[in-house]
Amino acid sequence: MQQYKELILKAQEGITFEVMEGDNEQIIITAFLTITNHSSENYANPPVPEGYEHIYGEWNNGFVIERKSDGSQFVWVPVSTLYNKDRKIEIESINKYGGFYISRFNISKGLDEKPQSVQGKLPWTSITYNQAKKLAESMEQSENVESHLTFDEEYDMVLKWFISSRAVSYAEIYKDSSGLGNYINSINGTKELAKTGSSEEWCINNIYDFIGNVREWTRYWMFGGAAIRGGDFTDYGSRNSAADRFGGSFGYSSYVGVGFRVVLYIK
Repeated sequence: MQQYKELILKAQEGITFEVMEGDNEQIIITAFLTITNHSSENYANPPVPEGYEHIYGEWNNGFVIERKSDGSQFVWVPVSTLYNKDRKIEIESINKYGGFYISRFNISKGLDEKPQSVQGKLPWTSITYNQAKKLAESMEQSENVESHLTFDEEYDMVLKWFISSRAVSYAEIYKDSSGLGNYINSINGTKELAKTGSSEEWCINNIYDFIGNVREWTRYWMFGGAAIRGGDFTDYGSRNSAADRFGGSFGYSSYVGVGFRVVLYIK
């Protein structure tokens, strides 16, 4: 096989390459889209729905809004497209506004066992997929805003935004996430379930604990159940990175390390 002295990679504007070592003497070259702009004029000017207020952050590093009724916080995720063509409301919203909101924290129990996205609470775990889906959909249903349990694709969009915004590297997301969250092998890991937003080291683009601490239910059919993403406080970040995915039974509720998030779309 001929040996070459130089490897040249070319791509259209907005495409970034990252090179890292793989297993068995492999070199892995990954191409991903860097967020630059969007056809929607609102891409860098996120809409603030009625009943919420912007508290801080910018569109590209974590634009945070807070619901006035209970203090629940959400972060704007700028995206350029949605690949699931069956979800009309979400596609129309992204085309119009250029993104969606995701809960800033893992969902916890509020008064009367209502879902909330606030700091300093234990994540709501030991919950079935069906319960998480129902709670997520109940969080916000109005003429202007609709909530739902995070879709698997939306989860991936958040990870890609972390990378494209240069907050973290591809390797940290897909290979070893130990330094980004509460894992058993993290330097500052708690070895137990931590309260939401307990460490600034586990915050990326103003979103807390997206990596580590708890895995998250997502809406994606997998092995007769739903996809559970990421790793939890009992996992090793090198084995269960942020991008990890496995199937969980819809009705099983004994996953003490599995929680969920809520996504908001503006109609």
